[in-house]
Amino acid sequence: GDLSQALGGREWLAGPFSIADIMMVTVLRSVGHTDLLQQFPNLVAYRERGEARPAFAKALADQMADFTAEREGESA
Repeated sequence: GDLSQALGGREWLAGPFSIADIMMVTVLRSVGHTDLLQQFPNLVAYRERGEARPAFAKALADQMADFTAEREGESA
C-alpha cells in the first residue's frame, strides 16, 4: 500500500527510469506468484513497464549469468 501510494500515477519512482526501479521491480517480481499486487493496479502496471525495459532485462540476464555459470561449474 505504501509503495502504491508513493508511486501514485507516476511512471517511475524517482523521475526517469533508474536503479531504484530495477530494484523495486525485482522485489515485485518475487511476489508475482501471489495475488498481493492485484489490489494495486498501478503496481502491476509498474512491474510490467519495468520488466519490458531493456535495462531491466540486461540486469536480470547479468544476474542470472552468475547463477548459470556457478551451476555449470558444479556439474563439471
